[in-house]
Amino acid sequence: MGAEHCSPSDATRQGAVGYPAWVSDGDEIIAERYRLERVLGQGGMGVVWAARDLRSEERVALKFLKAGEGGEAGIRRFVREARAAMALSHPNIVHVHTLTADRHGSPVMVMDLLEGESLATRLRRVRRLEVSTLAGILVQIVSAVGAAHAAGIVHRDLKPDNVFLVGEPPSVRVLDFGIAKLTAREGDAAASTALTNTGAMLGTPFYMAPEQVFGERDLDHRADVGTA
Repeated sequence: MGAEHCSPSDATRQGAVGYPAWVSDGDEIIAERYRLERVLGQGGMGVVWAARDLRSEERVALKFLKAGEGGEAGIRRFVREARAAMALSHPNIVHVHTLTADRHGSPVMVMDLLEGESLATRLRRVRRLEVSTLAGILVQIVSAVGAAHAAGIVHRDLKPDNVFLVGEPPSVRVLDFGIAKLTAREGDAAASTALTNTGAMLGTPFYMAPEQVFGERDLDHRADVGTA
């Protein structure tokens, strides 16, 4: 992810895009533990910040809901993303340490801090990948998605923006389980109350399987296979 280098207080003064709306100059520490450092990136609903864990001194990434995205459905999707990621332990899936909250009770996801770039950024930068590099990336994506499916989780939003590359040769981390479907019957990935009705469309249209475009409720792992 590209990093926007600014301090929390600077971001507040500048009205920086992506800074949580509730933050003031005195809100640099989240959950009495994580000190915010700089914006790393943002998507449709979330904002990711680099932070330092004051207990371990390790650097981590904190994901917040964007201002205005904290309605009931948005919060439930955010919690489901954390729940899905925490149910998985795989070297090619971003590790979510815990789900905490800010002083207003809004959920905050604590994740590994990744250094590198998304596959989308890489493709914009180099335009074409060597066959050997591409094969290595795809093998890791398939491994990650296979592990998710085995745990009863359908990602539903596989695309270059959600594939992060660390180091060289690239080590893959699959990101953003925000619209994942939890289909397991028991355990951490057990199906939760549906957040969408039949006919509702979630995902990125260019990368969606037909059954996902039509909002079919009973879609399964094949929706990921068709877009991978």
